[in-house]
Amino acid sequence: MPDDPIIPEFMMYRPGLEESELEEVIGRLAVHARSTKDRFLQFTDVLLEYVGGGEWRNRSPAFLAMCAKACFLRGMYGYNQILAKDSQSLSCKGYAAAAYCRQSLDPRWLNNLRNISNQAWQAKDYITFAELSGQLASILKDLGYTDHAQVVASESIDKVTLATAQDSSIRTMVQAALLRPRIILAYIAGTTESGEEALIRLDSAHDTAMLLDHQLALNDIRYYRGMAFED
Repeated sequence: MPDDPIIPEFMMYRPGLEESELEEVIGRLAVHARSTKDRFLQFTDVLLEYVGGGEWRNRSPAFLAMCAKACFLRGMYGYNQILAKDSQSLSCKGYAAAAYCRQSLDPRWLNNLRNISNQAWQAKDYITFAELSGQLASILKDLGYTDHAQVVASESIDKVTLATAQDSSIRTMVQAALLRPRIILAYIAGTTESGEEALIRLDSAHDTAMLLDHQLALNDIRYYRGMAFED
């Protein structure tokens, strides 16, 4: 997996990329090969270049989803709004809604994110549903709606796992997409149930993140482990 140009944090979108898109990304990453930045920053820098240069148009849904996720994770929320305005992609619209929530932490924006997440579920776009549900749960937690966050995270895990149980071809992608809901659920368990329950859940998520070499999830796990057990 370390040799794959698509880093683990975005690997759930790899099967949907066109061959020409993959070749382009490989070429652009080669330009950054001597950079001292870590692989996450290098990879997302490339995706941000596509958005900033207006080169994201006429791309596959998977490519647009990667761009939207990169913009959100790097805090380039203005780019998220550009993608959402001129694209029909549910990922683009969902991450734009999440960006609005993050910018203001205003509960009124939550309905938009929730609605887009539900649309992804109805469209059987399980990866997008899982990823947006993770963001929704995270934002709800930060706003203090812990019970609601727990329900969102738990239901997304159960629904996506059940819906994709017979499809081994996307099992790894689903595991990657569900990491954030699992981590949020583990943190909430530590604050509302027991430290032991939280530790079990975090250890399980950690095992998956290690298997996938998902550095962003590993960082989140370290952060939430510290938050949950700081006392």
